[in-house]
Amino acid sequence: MKDIAAAARLAIAGGHKESLVRTRVGQEAFRARLLREQGEVCAFTGPTPADALEAAHLYSYAESGEHHEYGGLLLRRDIHRLFDLGHIAVDVASGTLDVIPSLHGYPCYAQLHGQPVAVQLRPEHRVWLDAHWLGKRPRA
Repeated sequence: MKDIAAAARLAIAGGHKESLVRTRVGQEAFRARLLREQGEVCAFTGPTPADALEAAHLYSYAESGEHHEYGGLLLRRDIHRLFDLGHIAVDVASGTLDVIPSLHGYPCYAQLHGQPVAVQLRPEHRVWLDAHWLGKRPRA
């Protein structure tokens, strides 16, 4: 039987390097649960192929280390990143998206401003999203 690490090193020739990464325990199960519950839908932009969706925590997973029930939504990778940065948020009072002004020069993001969330939000989602709204909003 071949040494697996040696085989992997041979397979990553040219233009690559090995590195260690941290992975979130239970992330695959968290994503699978969200896909079962919400379907192939980006919560902010609508129908999206599953391969383009990420399981986004609505709170800091790094701080809690837990996957809370109803503490996540499926988001496209770009939308997930902007959400994590606070550049896109949900105004829970109106159920609409708020996109910071510095993104209004990008039509695909500007058109999201004021649009309703594309999925049905549970009360638990609203609690997490409200905390996100209050805690992460840069005003640029």
